[in-house]
Amino acid sequence: MPSVKDGVHYDVVNGWISIGNQIKNITAIQFEKALCKISRKKIKKPIIVFLDGKMGGDVYACIKIGELMENSQTPIFTIATNVVFSGFFYILQAGKKRFATPETKLIFHRVTQYYENVGMNASDMLEGAEALLLLDNMQLSLFFKRGRPLKKIFELFRKEARLTSAQALKFKLIDGIVPKSSLNKMRKYAK
Repeated sequence: MPSVKDGVHYDVVNGWISIGNQIKNITAIQFEKALCKISRKKIKKPIIVFLDGKMGGDVYACIKIGELMENSQTPIFTIATNVVFSGFFYILQAGKKRFATPETKLIFHRVTQYYENVGMNASDMLEGAEALLLLDNMQLSLFFKRGRPLKKIFELFRKEARLTSAQALKFKLIDGIVPKSSLNKMRKYAK
């Protein structure tokens, strides 16, 4: 298994990409470049995206990565290798097949916006709240595509949900649990 380091790393020959630590605008740009390079190889098996992020990141960059994955001509399988927090969980959900290791912690929540030293009136606050609700709805629609039961996922989403791999599998938020020792052989799942 490739070690998941900060930023985006990839291997064109073996068809994998890793994203680690925190997602920034540059992360989406780097991911798109890596995806294009691997896709040009026209490999027959899915591209594997390894995720390990304790910090989440920029919501718009996460949405961009998710859209790139969903629109890829080559199927993309996602694998959570340690912790997937916030935006990393969103990206995990965009995989055609989603996996986690037994030790993985999966954490998701509503979109949060922090303001510092920004003067706002009531209209500004309402517009900000509407934007956050729209982003929450985008996340929920992705989580609801395959996750079940919907009521439970919605309840988890309203608070900061912290799930084990087994719980995520139960709620159909991942498709399988793979031991870390077999991550080097993940190509066998790429059928």
